[in-house]
Amino acid sequence: MVQDFTLHTHTIDFDGKNTAEQMVDAAKKCGMKTVGISNHFIVHPDIKKTKFYPFAVAGGYSRMYNADFKTAILNFQKHYEHLEHIAADYNINILRGMELDLFDARRWYNGYAHTVKVLKPDYIIGSAHFIEYNGKLCNIHDMKSASPDDQDKMLQAYWNKVQWIAKSGLCSFLAHIDLPARLNLGLDEKWTDAEYKTIDVIAESGIPVEINTALYKRADRPHPSPRIMQMCADKKIPMFLSDDSHHIDHVCKYFEEAKKYADSFGVKLIGLDKIL
Repeated sequence: MVQDFTLHTHTIDFDGKNTAEQMVDAAKKCGMKTVGISNHFIVHPDIKKTKFYPFAVAGGYSRMYNADFKTAILNFQKHYEHLEHIAADYNINILRGMELDLFDARRWYNGYAHTVKVLKPDYIIGSAHFIEYNGKLCNIHDMKSASPDDQDKMLQAYWNKVQWIAKSGLCSFLAHIDLPARLNLGLDEKWTDAEYKTIDVIAESGIPVEINTALYKRADRPHPSPRIMQMCADKKIPMFLSDDSHHIDHVCKYFEEAKKYADSFGVKLIGLDKIL
């Protein structure tokens, strides 16, 4: 076993395919001592106006996108209560996580502060599934259909947002830092400078970064990319394995391959105590 914990998992209450019980069972079978359930917490007043929202409705996971904090908190309270209820039935440490999309507005900060006070999550994952571009809220998938000029500007806005999240001090670790790579965007070398700057900011912040094994199964490509992994290794960024699992078959999957990938860059994986 290369790592005895997994922190980036999703359940059927949001955009996962299995129940919390099934995800915990899968983690136990993999030999995990700790499993964190980290569903999406995304709140923005324009979230239901985005091009991506109809796909969320069609996919049955629209409840994870909320226009107000009150609704989002109520959803998570029920979810966390369920996790606490089942915890006694398992000989494994179950943590209450949250994958958070951050937005830069005073009203959002106030709502976030209240959320943390009420829910008291064990850890928070920082993610950038959305950017604000040309006065509109855009999902990462919107980049794919944008014009080349807009695509470049949106990619730059994405890297700027990752830097801001790292500096915010609001999260326990960063998820899939080169997320546009899932859409084959931002792969050419002209983005090297933006990546370097981002890794510098991450190194200064000290925040850990996940090696997301979901890319192995979805795009047959390691994540972060070799170029970014080398930067992380050079800057001694703290890193660990993360399955980003939305299905029981994905829990801890490709951890062995990802460990070898990290070893090839001389990256020493950190333990759970360095994340929480």
